[in-house]
Amino acid sequence: MSAATARPELSQRLGTAQMPRLASRLLGLNLPGLRRELRLQAEHNPLLELLEPEADEDERRMQPAPGPSLGEHLALQLETTPLAAQVRADALHCLVLLDDRGFLPAAAELAKACGWPAKRARAARDAIRQLQPAGVGARDLADCLLLQLAARPQSGLTQAAERIIREHFDLLARNRFDLLPQSCPRAAVELIKQLQPNVASAYAQTAAYATPDLHAVNDRGYWRAQLRDPPQAQLREDYRIAVRTSGDARWRQLARSAAALLDGLRFRQRTLQTLAQAMVDRQRDYFNHGPARLRPLRLRDLATATGLAASTVSTVIKGKSIAGPYGTVPLRFLLQRQAAGGSAGALQADIQALVKAEDPRAPLSDAALAARLGAEHGAPSRRTVAKHRQRAGLLPARLRRDRN
Repeated sequence: MSAATARPELSQRLGTAQMPRLASRLLGLNLPGLRRELRLQAEHNPLLELLEPEADEDERRMQPAPGPSLGEHLALQLETTPLAAQVRADALHCLVLLDDRGFLPAAAELAKACGWPAKRARAARDAIRQLQPAGVGARDLADCLLLQLAARPQSGLTQAAERIIREHFDLLARNRFDLLPQSCPRAAVELIKQLQPNVASAYAQTAAYATPDLHAVNDRGYWRAQLRDPPQAQLREDYRIAVRTSGDARWRQLARSAAALLDGLRFRQRTLQTLAQAMVDRQRDYFNHGPARLRPLRLRDLATATGLAASTVSTVIKGKSIAGPYGTVPLRFLLQRQAAGGSAGALQADIQALVKAEDPRAPLSDAALAARLGAEHGAPSRRTVAKHRQRAGLLPARLRRDRN
């Protein structure tokens, strides 16, 4: 049996809402976050002993100690915010569903993912949307900008900015402020430009990719996903004896807590290994040939391949990264939407190659790029090319032109 078909033992179709809360929390942590969590648990439970090897001197020099992740920052706020106990617990659970920009699914999708009534999901989501940074928990970019405006002192200027976002968001998304109607106050436009499109950018999520959770290793032509120095923990032998000989209820509770943590840790490692191997198996052309050979891959494909619920798949890959022959990339990078003529990653890679080879004095317009991409990518439209050019981080032709 291949690694990709060796499925985790814990209730294969179990979603994050139904599994034990500790196991769900551990699944959502990347390697730096897991190390911090285990150290915290060991500080409060004398039965636990960490076996994590110390980082070597090169690793300490390369990676400054990260600050709190967005999820950790929000969890601290939830602990001190006046909320009903159930709402607080639900909101803490939903933090693992935040994407890399700090967005949450709409209430109906959240209810479906968590297996809750819509009212319960909405209450948890609303609790998160009241936290800082303003904009967290938004459905999408427009909602994020509106939440940031709502958090500011209300005035005619903020109301005008809200109207622009609601009525002309298509222009804002394309960064075409120059096409806004003359009736839009210039001061409101400038206010919108000050808003943050990615409220998670100031936190440690992206920095964690410098410490990959996994390595892709070529084993005689077969790519294997291997966990990178996963932290280990065990029960201290001296305390184990004390628990057996003592009738103290506190010790028994500490033993149960430690056992639950160790079970959750083992489940996390097995699940991450299995899921990463499934992703590597399906994107082996990428590991052999590079980003141009990325294939379309969706969450539902991985759920079918591993037997995990889609919500669990999303939780596991969030914030995790893998090192391979083309650098360290987020696991989400291996998820690719279907684009005309192949995957979005392949289309973006070819756009990057064309731009790199163009004459800087006469850069290729989006229409020219579309023509050159041609039948190989299903004759993409100019708008499709413009969208993927932006996702590849490339400026439009007028801004790429060398005027010297």
